[in-house]
Amino acid sequence: MKLSPISKKIIFYIFSAALIVIVCAFALSLFITPISAFDALVFSTGVVLMSAVNSLKIFLMERTVAKIADMNDPNAGKAYALMQYSFRFFITVLALGSAIAAMYFFTRESPFISILSGQSHTYTPLVLGLVIGLFTMKIGVIAAGRTINSTPVQSGADLDKESVSPHNQNLPD
Repeated sequence: MKLSPISKKIIFYIFSAALIVIVCAFALSLFITPISAFDALVFSTGVVLMSAVNSLKIFLMERTVAKIADMNDPNAGKAYALMQYSFRFFITVLALGSAIAAMYFFTRESPFISILSGQSHTYTPLVLGLVIGLFTMKIGVIAAGRTINSTPVQSGADLDKESVSPHNQNLPD
């Protein structure tokens, strides 16, 4: 299935927002705050992972809308939409959980102690990157919507009544 132009634009803005966040994280780590480059890399991994998951969810949403449009039964469409929504939510939870589980596997540091202690541990930049990565989808949708809505649309009041009159059209007899 091919992606529509609006979905391509949303995915472009998702990764653009992720790139801006990653560049800002590395700039902060180099020039402003004493964050290690490893923390910035872990943060960036979380942002990129969630941006990829958001892109997958955009593809799945487009597929869902196309399939529902072909359905004849509205109840079947509602049930399918709910099932797909639950599946997309499960994908998000799976990505978050697997990233934190992978970090535990590599560091052998409990994420709950790390987060609850309030100290900056290995999980803090990862969790922050994952959470900010979740918002790249919202940023992508808003940015794509603004670019679509930025073209001026002529309202009915602005139209010349003579230009839309059916009598002025040159239709073949």
